[in-house]
Amino acid sequence: MVSYLCAKAVPLSEEASKPNYCEWSYRDLLCLPESERKQWFKVCEVKLDMLKQCKVFEVPDRPSG
Repeated sequence: MVSYLCAKAVPLSEEASKPNYCEWSYRDLLCLPESERKQWFKVCEVKLDMLKQCKVFEVPDRPSG
């Protein structure tokens, strides 16, 4: 029973141990060291700017109130 549980709990392949950045939340990013956090935010700004330039979306005005 113990070996079964350990096999389920510990990833056996190298691929399974890699972090899935797509599933990270904003709070996860805030836990990174400051230098990495700055890099993440810079990359996000660059990607958003590219999306804006390609007119993939429009940023609406904030509603009043």
